[in-house]
This record gives sequence, C-alpha cells and structure tokens, in this order.
Amino acid sequence: KNIITRVQSQVSNGASLMAASITAFLQGHNHAAMGLSMKAVMADPKNVNHQNNMAAILSQSGYPEIAIPFLNKLSSQLPENSTILNNLGYAWLNLGQVDSAKFYFNGAAIRNPGNPETQLCNGVIAELNGDPKKAADNYVESFEEAPNPFTENMAKNVKAQDRLSNIDFEKLKSRIVIYEYFKKDWIKIPALSDNVSGFENDMRIKNGYNRMLE
Repeated sequence: KNIITRVQSQVSNGASLMAASITAFLQGHNHAAMGLSMKAVMADPKNVNHQNNMAAILSQSGYPEIAIPFLNKLSSQLPENSTILNNLGYAWLNLGQVDSAKFYFNGAAIRNPGNPETQLCNGVIAELNGDPKKAADNYVESFEEAPNPFTENMAKNVKAQDRLSNIDFEKLKSRIVIYEYFKKDWIKIPALSDNVSGFENDMRIKNGYNRMLE
C-alpha cells in the first residue's frame, strides 16, 4: 500500500504506472505490482499492452484464474499475438491444466517460433511429461534467444550446463541490444604530455584507456 501511494504521488499516466508495476514485480513486491498494474489499466484503458502485462503479473503472482478472463478478451481482439497466447498458456499451467497450457503454448510457437518465452514454457511442459532431454533442448534454445539467469537455472536443473557452455555465441550476441544512454561527448580524453619526463604517466593513461575499450 505504501509503495502504491508513493508512486501515485509522483506519477499518474498509464505508462509510468506500468513501468513502476514491473519494477515492483521484479523486486518481489507482487501485491504492489498487481495494484500498480491495475492503476495503469484504469489510467489508460485502451492500452492492450497494459492489460496483457497486468494479466501476466496476476498470473505469476498466484492469481491465474483472475488473469484468464482478461487474456481471453485480449486473445479474441488479437488472435495472432503470441505473447498473449503464451501468457494464457502460463496461466493454465499455474492452474495445473497441462493440456490447456500446451494448446496455447503450441499456438504461440506456431505464430512466433522464435519466442524465447514459448520455448521456456515448452521446456517446463517437457519436464512435467518426464522428458528432460526435450526440456534441455527448449531451455538452451530459449537461452540463446534471450539470455537470463532464470532460463540458465532451468537448463542447469536438467543437467544442460555443458550445452550452455557450447552455445552459438555469435547468435547470442546478435540478440543482445545495447542502448546508448550516454551522449557522444560523455568522456573527455586527457591530453598527453609533450616531453620525455611525462612518458610513464602517459603510458599509464594510454594503458588504462586501452583496458577500458577492451
């Protein structure tokens, strides 16, 4: 309640409320995340991304039965959206309905075969079905598409850590997006001295910058 009140005292638009909701969720404040996601949807009721995020947070916070009606509505509006289908699969999986979860995960995979979340959830289903080899295939493929500690741990749980060490790093690097948050002149290169007595200091500066660049 304190988190929600504090956030609402600073922001009121849907995008900012949803950003705060996701941050709260990642920090383990699930109740605050659910409340903020609902506030975001109320602030911007036509934004389907906010609705989808809210449903995903509800589902992963232990309320899949509340999330499913929202996701069904979104799926009827956007039947080709793999993320919504994936969230439906996850919600049904949380309810213990593996067959229903498979149906939606398969639908997500058909529409977007490269979706790492779909591969991750297919791995979970393979594990539940007693097929650790297929689970390992899914986890490694998911990790290649979107590396994160959770997927890495899932792969290690089915003893696929050796495969993680031999993944295609060129493919992996191409999936990592680096955003430029600094202005181009964020760093000033110091001028080197113009006499022999400054040689050692100059070399220290040059070596330091070479290490930074590497």
